[in-house]
Amino acid sequence: MSPKIVSTTPKNLSEGVDRKANMLITFDEEIGLADSGSISIYRGDEILFKYNIAEAAASKEILLSEDRKSLILAVTDLPAASLLNVYIENGIVQDSSKNLFEQDTSTVFSWSFTTMPRQKQTLALMPLTEMTYGDPMFKLGPSHSSAGLPISYYAENPELLSISGDSARVLKAGSTNIIAVQNGDDFYLPESATRSLLILPKPIVIKPHSGQVMIYGNVQP
Repeated sequence: MSPKIVSTTPKNLSEGVDRKANMLITFDEEIGLADSGSISIYRGDEILFKYNIAEAAASKEILLSEDRKSLILAVTDLPAASLLNVYIENGIVQDSSKNLFEQDTSTVFSWSFTTMPRQKQTLALMPLTEMTYGDPMFKLGPSHSSAGLPISYYAENPELLSISGDSARVLKAGSTNIIAVQNGDDFYLPESATRSLLILPKPIVIKPHSGQVMIYGNVQP
């Protein structure tokens, strides 16, 4: 008897599947990898991944579980909010008697699941209110979002601030908005945040030179 698939992880028709989790295909007996066959993952008519058994085993994209009853697919970048179909060709594994995996009614085994949508991330900007012309460089906020993705900072009026990374230097007095942007990726939604900033003029202090005297009513020298 050829080995049969008894379960998959994620299960057929599962929803909200973690896009970074490994996939498992479990058989009814101990198995070993055969010399040919492939596992393919589709989104509609688009093929996303195709694992040829021999190549995938060599690159450790497909592994055997410790009990030798499951194939582990190390897939960590599945697309978001997508209905995916997995197709497993006959002959990809064999049992200890060299019986190859075969479906009774088809040349492939298939199942489907839906991945979770892209997740929200947050940008923890500093509470900016007022600065004064002449102040030292100051930090605008973190360099990365809650998802660990890099944040870009901009000033609506670049004449007032010079921005380098997550820090800024005052150029002149005035008011402007600081905008933080993270464009997102395959796993996280884009996010932005805005803070207003008032830059005050530096106070002017006038001090007489030591020893100088001016009497009221006299003509200024």
